[in-house]
Amino acid sequence: MSLDLLLVGLTLGLASSVHCLGMCGGITAALANAVPARIRQNPWRLSAHLLAIHGGRITSYALAGAVAGVVGAGAVAAISQPDALVVLRYAAAAFLIAIGFTVAGWLPLTDRLGKLALPVWGQLQPRLHRLAPGGPGSIAYGLVWGWLPCGMVYATLFYAVFAASALGGAGVMLAFGLGTVPALLALGLAAGRLRLAPTHAFWLRQLMGTLLVATALLSVWFGGPDGPFCH
Repeated sequence: MSLDLLLVGLTLGLASSVHCLGMCGGITAALANAVPARIRQNPWRLSAHLLAIHGGRITSYALAGAVAGVVGAGAVAAISQPDALVVLRYAAAAFLIAIGFTVAGWLPLTDRLGKLALPVWGQLQPRLHRLAPGGPGSIAYGLVWGWLPCGMVYATLFYAVFAASALGGAGVMLAFGLGTVPALLALGLAAGRLRLAPTHAFWLRQLMGTLLVATALLSVWFGGPDGPFCH
């Protein structure tokens, strides 16, 4: 599992923060408000509850990433060419550029997928309320949340295919999940009231999208057949 895969996964997680604040705000607020008042009023206990939820969510991401990595490994084996990994690297860079365009709003592809999560969550939430908050109950919340439809998760999963190994794919999704935690944790502690001004959100999307495109270009230059780190 290479460091550049982990860095890309982390960057994707951080870049999706604006998307998360918009798409997952209702879910995060519901999770925070589902716990008893004695926990909500204690920021340390509430933080522990939310971190357990995110731990479960990231676990689901990592499991899905491992499957994606196995699919990529099978594709490499099927190609059976010595330059298969180079081809995957260029394909991954092209896909990462497309994600960067999506995050910046230049090529919106993931918002519709993200909206699918809301009705699905509406059906699951009453059943999940039966779980005791804290400990296993909180982790179970997160495990289910990790499988809800989300455009950015699907995009990162597709990128995890290019890791071409179960460990690499899991690592990409683990890093992605960790990158989303700061924004979602802050949103949960604020009980869903955290919002970005439209102007700030616009410029943050531009910055993150540009960062992803730059990361893709650098990955080709540093890791391509003529790059300084190709060996």
